[in-house]
Amino acid sequence: MTNGDTPICRRSKLNEIFRNLRRFGWWFKRICIIMRVSVRGGEILKNHMVLEPNPVQKLQFNYSSDLYIVFKRLLESYPHQIATEKARKYCLSESPTRFEDAIARMEFLYMNDYLEDLERIIASEKLDKDLSFLYQLLLKRTEKKVTEEDIEELVSISFDHPTLQCLSIFTLIYYNYDINRFIVLDKYIEACDKGIRMINQPLIHYYFKLRYNELLFNHYWKTDNTLLARRYAYKIINTELSMKKSVMVHHNLSLTYVYDDYDSAMEQALFALHLAEENEIKSQVVSLTQRTIPFIAAFHEKAGHIVTPDKVETAHLSLAKKDFQKAREILESLDALTPFQECYLGLATKDRALIKNSKERFIHEYGDLFFARLPDYYLKRI
Repeated sequence: MTNGDTPICRRSKLNEIFRNLRRFGWWFKRICIIMRVSVRGGEILKNHMVLEPNPVQKLQFNYSSDLYIVFKRLLESYPHQIATEKARKYCLSESPTRFEDAIARMEFLYMNDYLEDLERIIASEKLDKDLSFLYQLLLKRTEKKVTEEDIEELVSISFDHPTLQCLSIFTLIYYNYDINRFIVLDKYIEACDKGIRMINQPLIHYYFKLRYNELLFNHYWKTDNTLLARRYAYKIINTELSMKKSVMVHHNLSLTYVYDDYDSAMEQALFALHLAEENEIKSQVVSLTQRTIPFIAAFHEKAGHIVTPDKVETAHLSLAKKDFQKAREILESLDALTPFQECYLGLATKDRALIKNSKERFIHEYGDLFFARLPDYYLKRI
């Protein structure tokens, strides 16, 4: 089956084929991504069906935004990218008549990375002040480093609307993640669950569930619960309409396999690269080719002919090739070492204290229990 082709057959027969493919594990996920379909309960979903709430969820909704109705119809008629662009134009051309419609527009633009459009709408000062404030906080994360003061300010503010209450909790968790507090989600899980149950419209519920699954994935990954992390990663992949986010999840998913075996990690990384190249997501192509793929190869000492312009991963590849002098020269030329770099330098110089210190830094500076395992592997190589 070639990229982008779908067989002409009855839907029931296609569903049967895909159910049979499920036993092949994550290869099933690959095929679904390539064919631009999603899965729920073993059944193939067309793009517009991903937005459909299940019967239980429908009970909590009392409103459907105009954007939800428009976007769903567009997805029925056009490929996802075209439908999304048309929905974006609708957001910019049609002014919302209700508060719920304004929230839906802002969330759609944010979750599809139309950040410049979002900024223009905020600058127009036509939005509710609380809604504008929260999305300004989300945009701020892309512009400057989050501080303790930012977190304290957000904690001190309360919101009346249930959707804004839930969004403020998500923002608070993002801010904590930004300063490497990945265990903070434990404190807010009940509030997140309650907040999502209070959402009264399907489009916001769809995007907020994606947000929550992303938070859960990162939480379990960084707290070194990889099986749970992968569970939420596949939930995202199965329902994500944005190819950019799908690539990012596949990318991070590849790293969860790095300690398991080379093939699993590299296959996921290469698949993420395939999707990134196919969809011209340049930032992910750079990150995968220059850092992640060399990292996986170097860790498993399968450097081969891999080269990268990234200095740190060049040093890492040199370690895999037992060229300790070259690795040392590169790493010692750096001004300040990250825990990764300190770990590599410890291996290059056979300095066990450096490697052990890098582990402490992963835990206490990065809050990253997953990569805190990395120094343990390199201590065994001295």
